[in-house]
This record gives sequence, C-alpha cells and structure tokens, in this order.
Amino acid sequence: MLVSRSTHSKIAFFIWAVVGLSLSLAGACFLQTSLEEGSFSFLQWAGLWGAVALGLIKGLFVLPKVADRNTCRMRELPDQSPLYTTFSLRSWILVLVMILMGRLIRAMGASPFVMGAIYIAVGMALLLASRAYLQRSA
Repeated sequence: MLVSRSTHSKIAFFIWAVVGLSLSLAGACFLQTSLEEGSFSFLQWAGLWGAVALGLIKGLFVLPKVADRNTCRMRELPDQSPLYTTFSLRSWILVLVMILMGRLIRAMGASPFVMGAIYIAVGMALLLASRAYLQRSA
C-alpha cells in the first residue's frame, strides 16, 4: 500500500504512542505483581523513580532527535511510497533487537519489579517522544 509523506508521520506517531502506552501498561502490571509478592523496599522505590526519570529524560531529549532524523528521511521519500518505508531498515532491525532483548531478560529470570521498571522507562520514553512526529510532520 502506498501512503503520503504526511501519512508516514502519522503512522510513526501512532506506532510509537501505542507501543509506548502498551509497554507502560505492561510495566504497571509487572509492578502490580511485584507488589502482590510484598511491599517495595526503599531501594526498589529509588530504582523505580530512577527508571521513571530515565524514561522522562530519554523521551524529552534523546528520542525526539531520532524522530527528527526519521522525519527528515520521510521528507525525502516520494510523495507516495510503501507503508513499510515509514521507518528505515536500521529502525526495523533495532525494533527486532529490542524485542529479543526483552525476551532474553525475561528468560534470564528477571523479577517482575525489574521487568516493570524497564517496561515503564522504555514505554514512557516512546510515549513522550511520539509527539515529535506530530510536531515535525512531513
């Protein structure tokens, strides 16, 4: 299916926002499971707030730069181009690597708390940064 440059930006926003929201909700479920196993220690609370801070920093300062590069690349696409070109091959490979890393961390037996903190940090970052696609739409 061929789509316009502006549609690519909207699709990129939608994908980042949905994945970010999904990861944040999954992280909250992992944290709920962790809380059901017992109360959080001070170090766990500190770690959770650290993960939230990291997600905020990455979502406000790092990932918008990635969105800028993607938006610039989208502007160079023909007005009508295939849907899969919304993201570069490098981006699709990075998505695959991130999925595999998540599976590996779970397979290594990470606690629900650790999984929750990671998912919330990554989810928040994607959700915050997704707005860059709308602000800088092609």
